[in-house]
Amino acid sequence: MDGESKLWELEGFAAVIVQHETDHINGYLFIDRLKLLEKRRVEKWLREREEALERP
Repeated sequence: MDGESKLWELEGFAAVIVQHETDHINGYLFIDRLKLLEKRRVEKWLREREEALERP
């Protein structure tokens, strides 16, 4: 917040959390980090959920 850089050495879950939040700041979503096959599976799952919501 004060404009100063911070250097943290993290591992495990703490590292995952900080990376996740940093991705949000930089405009990335979790799907942006997936491998192609995983990304296609997630996109298919999301489309199916969207279609299910649109059905009466």
